[in-house]
Amino acid sequence: TNTHTQEVMLAHASRSFLRQVTHTPALRVQTPAAARFISSEAFHSVYTGEAKVHGDAVAAANVAEPSTAQIEAAEKLVEAMKTAAERPAKTRMVAVMDAAIAAENLDYAFLAIQEINKRGFQQDPITLKRLVGACVAAGEVDRGFQLVDSFTNFGCLADSEALGMLVDGYVKTNQPLRAYEVFSSWDNVEDSTTPNPTLVKSLHDSLTAAGFSKEAQIVSARL
Repeated sequence: TNTHTQEVMLAHASRSFLRQVTHTPALRVQTPAAARFISSEAFHSVYTGEAKVHGDAVAAANVAEPSTAQIEAAEKLVEAMKTAAERPAKTRMVAVMDAAIAAENLDYAFLAIQEINKRGFQQDPITLKRLVGACVAAGEVDRGFQLVDSFTNFGCLADSEALGMLVDGYVKTNQPLRAYEVFSSWDNVEDSTTPNPTLVKSLHDSLTAAGFSKEAQIVSARL
């Protein structure tokens, strides 16, 4: 199937890229300060029969074929990985991250960020926040939270924009208490700004609807 073909294509394109990166299995813990990175072993699995099994399963499940846009995004990711493998540089690895986000492949995006860090290139909050936004957009808000909580490990500081993404993500995924926990740290970040009234109202309404009146009252003070 086209889905299986894309997996094989990505696997071959990433072979030289993976030679550049660590082979230490990545942490996938749920505790803060430990951003999740996919391990190289996961990528190498596509060279085994697992890829064929997955392809057959997709075909049997009648999964819709990828759209033209999805195929093009996957091809751009392949090209970005090839370029980064030829001569590793931060800008090229950021390009891999952006291409992976466009291809809706967060694991490759995190791998690129991990490689930037491993090579000693300076991380920047703008790039990291793009990945946080991608996590939130994909509904993986906890993963975005772990990344924000790990900003200090990358030599960066979390800001109001990053927290706002998480609050909005948790509200939209019906996790008002998690959103409230993040919001409670608002004034602790560097150069915190006044929270967006629309964001505060959405959090307040979400807490009220879920029956958390005490927390909702505290939030209402920021309206």
